[in-house]
Amino acid sequence: LLEILRYHILAPRYRAAFGPNHLGTPEELADSFQAWVDRHRMGVLAKAISIPYTTFGYGYYDESPAAYVLKFFEPGIVRALALQFKFFKWKEGAQTLWERLASGMDVRYSLEVREVRRGDTVLVAGRDRRTGEPFRYEYDRLVLACPLDESLSFLDASEEERALYSKILHKDYRVYLKRARVFRVPAGFAPARFDRSGIGRAMIWDDRVPGSGIHTFYVLGDGKQSDEEIEVGLDEDIRAMGGEPGETVARVRWKYYPHVSCQDYRAGWYDRFEALQGRNRTYACGEIASFSTVERVIRYSNDLSRRFFE
Repeated sequence: LLEILRYHILAPRYRAAFGPNHLGTPEELADSFQAWVDRHRMGVLAKAISIPYTTFGYGYYDESPAAYVLKFFEPGIVRALALQFKFFKWKEGAQTLWERLASGMDVRYSLEVREVRRGDTVLVAGRDRRTGEPFRYEYDRLVLACPLDESLSFLDASEEERALYSKILHKDYRVYLKRARVFRVPAGFAPARFDRSGIGRAMIWDDRVPGSGIHTFYVLGDGKQSDEEIEVGLDEDIRAMGGEPGETVARVRWKYYPHVSCQDYRAGWYDRFEALQGRNRTYACGEIASFSTVERVIRYSNDLSRRFFE
């Protein structure tokens, strides 16, 4: 509680970091979060938020600029997690949420964008994956809400866009759905794996549909391990907890948490990123613009709309 109180006392100096973008963020937040924790003696706070940070796929405290972690754990979130124990799950899954939100909009699905050319207008061309037919659209302006590093494969990118987007990093976050019988610990987490010694092993697992016999395991990979190697470890874990491992129902390897290194953050990556907004009829948003949570993406998108489209 004392560290949470001290964090709230420090919070006003980080007001810019809690905003929708990264402009004006104090220089010290370009250092790793671990450096920030050591500087301000926040070890207990760091442990308290390690479950929704490391196990949710964001990596380790010594990797990313502290600015990202503070965007995630602004004071209100810390109070909700540490003092009020506010957690929830999407009852029907997040995919259902987005499908319902999109139902009243003109969303074009299964379109493979192969080329974007910008001039007096924006020309977008590609192929419809369902029919194989080509498409070609013309727009007044372009909003990139996809992985910006992947946009370089179809965008007529400027030198500055290539320089910035090629510096974006990701985490190798994997999710496995496995059947298990007589599993004594159907949901839990393993704090001993919240550092690099836990790479490739389950950090947290859940019984999302009680009684189904299907359990969800969350793993940070190193980008090199095969799914088969990781699943051997999952089977070992299930047996160690009295269970009998069954088939793997599904597996997903997420290209997760777009971010930049401490070095690139300190060198002004976000100042350059924001300077591109509106140039060449183009705007960019998404996780990299702020942080990889739904709330942060929405805040940035609303701010972008207010600045350029209202």
